[in-house]
Amino acid sequence: EVRYSAGASLLHRASEPGDYVVSMSNGRSRIVEVSAVPDGVSLATGWQLGLESWGPDASTNLIDPTLSAKSTVEFSDVDLGRWSDLPASAAQLEQLGVASMGHVSGVGRYRNAFTLPDDWTRNVGAHLHLSHGDDMVAEVKVNGATIDDIDQFTDTVDLGTLLRPGENVVEVKLATTLARRMVAERGGSTTQVYGLTAVQIEPYVQSAVRGS
Repeated sequence: EVRYSAGASLLHRASEPGDYVVSMSNGRSRIVEVSAVPDGVSLATGWQLGLESWGPDASTNLIDPTLSAKSTVEFSDVDLGRWSDLPASAAQLEQLGVASMGHVSGVGRYRNAFTLPDDWTRNVGAHLHLSHGDDMVAEVKVNGATIDDIDQFTDTVDLGTLLRPGENVVEVKLATTLARRMVAERGGSTTQVYGLTAVQIEPYVQSAVRGS
């Protein structure tokens, strides 16, 4: 992949080591040598999840049926997966206002911390790959910085150079429709699946194309 930097310099990105040939518009070519690329990082465990359940509000729905009652339950040190598989207690289900985790609709706010090696340099960037159910990635933050450009077709986020050596923090916000809760309130069932199921960080090395 070749792109221009903010300063109009030509940059080459490589996700694997090797020698790359960059063909220029003037017919010339340049060689970019990439000796090493850091290993990818899989974040499958150790997540903090704040799950905000949206449901009917008996106190106001006769006046305004568009309003929802909202309640939040915190889950600590959980693995990624479907919301329906979360280890909720009877008290947590009561707080969420549902009989089963398979009935929850609303917003999930995920947070995890991970450590990168000291040799993670400024020329190393990364793509964040997200897998989830029938919901939508509404927001991604890395080390407190909000990333506005989320590709909803590939569920990929370019983290650029936001990552750093040492501890890093990633936050992901998922939002669902109210379909599952509405169906559950009417005594039915649905095949919709909600939840963040995989998060993978794939590094790349960014090199200036000399003489471009």
